[in-house]
Amino acid sequence: MAALTCLFFILHHVVTHPVGTLDFANFYTAGTILRKGLSHQLYNLSLQLKIERPLSPAGPFLPFYHPPFEALLFAPFAYLPFSLAFLIWDALNLAVLGIIFYLLLHAGPSLDDDSSLI
Repeated sequence: MAALTCLFFILHHVVTHPVGTLDFANFYTAGTILRKGLSHQLYNLSLQLKIERPLSPAGPFLPFYHPPFEALLFAPFAYLPFSLAFLIWDALNLAVLGIIFYLLLHAGPSLDDDSSLI
């Protein structure tokens, strides 16, 4: 049931908000800057705007302000088209969420076992 609720909220967000307004655009932009060999210009706002604007024409400019090592995580995504990279990123996030739910289900004492409550 929790997975269906999460899926509903994700679908609702995708329908009501264009992809260009999501913050993934600034991460993808940082990965693109690294992929192009311009790591020394990672925090150059005009370069970020130049790369991000085609990805997010309707959304606000979201500069990359994270530590530089985080940009390395998104560099592989920059080899893919933006929409495919976004879908893969979402799938990875959902997989991690599923793993967390699985671990939480098996981490605590069973609620059916009265002896574990003492």
